[in-house]
Amino acid sequence: AAAGAHLKAAYKRKPMSGFFAMLFMLQVCDTVDMYGFSNWRPSHAAVPYHYFDRVKGTTAVHSFDLSMEVFIAAAKRFTVRLVDAERK
Repeated sequence: AAAGAHLKAAYKRKPMSGFFAMLFMLQVCDTVDMYGFSNWRPSHAAVPYHYFDRVKGTTAVHSFDLSMEVFIAAAKRFTVRLVDAERK
């Protein structure tokens, strides 16, 4: 119960759509290469919030921290390659 309370306080409730896309791709692909996924933060505003528009980013809706933890865990367990958007 204590671990669940920690998760509720630390993470937002809504995963980003890429989270679900990655879970789907793990079911149908032998390997998954993930481009453009990062733990978006206002302090790293040089990295776009979306690749397809110029909307102002926010951390109020999605749990980027939780998504990145799952992506990193998937990369360790499955054939997933994370291409870091923050590194040039």
